[in-house]
Amino acid sequence: MNSITDYEASLEKITISDVIIFQEINKKKSSFSNEETLQQIKKSSCTLIKFPSIFFHYDCYDKSLIELQNRETINNVTIQVSQIINKYKTKILMHTYNHPNIFLYLEILKEICTLLNIDFFTKEEYSKLIDNKVDIGLPG
Repeated sequence: MNSITDYEASLEKITISDVIIFQEINKKKSSFSNEETLQQIKKSSCTLIKFPSIFFHYDCYDKSLIELQNRETINNVTIQVSQIINKYKTKILMHTYNHPNIFLYLEILKEICTLLNIDFFTKEEYSKLIDNKVDIGLPG
């Protein structure tokens, strides 16, 4: 079932967006969060950035990494979260198997900023976020 309550307003926002960041979700669960539909309704100049669903079990690190890489390949994602996890394999990047921590969110955001050629946080701002001194509404 689609949880979007105002289909027309949502459709309008998609058609005027310059950038859409999304996860591929089955059409039965979401009318919009799939590349096929977005390609049909977005404006031609709109950039689509897709990232995978993030499920990762540290107790099965290698298996989880391979499964994540497979999801990334199957869904042809723009953001390779598996590369971030592998780069920081000595850090715990997940609160639970399906809830990334703020560090991982910020690394994904850094990738998005790079793709869009926009500034990321300053080192000071980043440090405050990592140290949870600034609440941005993400899990600490």
